[in-house]
Amino acid sequence: MNKNNSKATSFITCLICLCVFATTSSCNKPRPKKKKQDSQDLVVPTSASQNIPGKAINISDSLYFAYQWTWSDYLGNIYTDTIKVSREEVRKAGEQRLKITAISPTFPMPNYATIANAHVDFAQSLASKLKSTAKQRSLSADQALDMAVCMVQNIPYTLVHNGSHSLIEEIEIKSGGSFIKQYHSDPTNTPMERELFGGCESHVEPCGVYAPAEFASRLRGDCDTRTVFLFVVLKGMGFDVAVVNGPGHSMLATTQVPVNPAAPFIIHHGMKYYFWETTVFYNQPGLGTGPRNGDTPRDFNASQWNVVLI
Repeated sequence: MNKNNSKATSFITCLICLCVFATTSSCNKPRPKKKKQDSQDLVVPTSASQNIPGKAINISDSLYFAYQWTWSDYLGNIYTDTIKVSREEVRKAGEQRLKITAISPTFPMPNYATIANAHVDFAQSLASKLKSTAKQRSLSADQALDMAVCMVQNIPYTLVHNGSHSLIEEIEIKSGGSFIKQYHSDPTNTPMERELFGGCESHVEPCGVYAPAEFASRLRGDCDTRTVFLFVVLKGMGFDVAVVNGPGHSMLATTQVPVNPAAPFIIHHGMKYYFWETTVFYNQPGLGTGPRNGDTPRDFNASQWNVVLI
């Protein structure tokens, strides 16, 4: 591993360490989830000008939620596209979300298929536009995949949990954690309720995850909200992807082989799936940009992760 890769690995290690904390034993109980990095590292709106990475322009109307979203990929290429979803689709997706159940009593992860396979008409439209952009720019399959994942990575993090803010703090404290209380009290995360980005979403029942259409309606979400959203969009683009969950966290997984051939992977039905962090986009001197496909900490244990949506 070269020096830059070593630095990048150390950076990702810090991000992953922030993420791991206790979860409860039932899908129907508040389930804390961690933020991946500090807000100052995020690509955030800095100007009213066009083509500024992290800039969202609200163009919603009475029938649709719509945002003109601008983001950057790992090479510094800038993209602008419209994320658009009907208000009726969002309403139906919210109703479907309430039907989520645990996959099994011994594996307390939400059955994400309940929301991934219902009311995602908007995702096919978005996938088609991204495919068209990739064709227009003559992107390879790997570059098109990077473009789509970066679209979500560039969106600043919003913590999402079920139950009230006070209840979820109490549960985390009993489990020995303190991240959520600190997150809630951090002035950069207040006010909690915002039109776009940041803050915190409470009372998202039953498992603290938004359906893809709901995420598209406000661009607010944390780990599993993002992975499920990307899952339906990338499937629409023709990529072989999965959602994998591990200790207190959710990541995207793809069969696309990363630059690092030694990157950890999980085998599902004879196929290798590599891990991809979706909750952050960094651009740091000496580190470059990422996290990219396959970027994980040195001590990352793939055996602790399971495929939960494919």
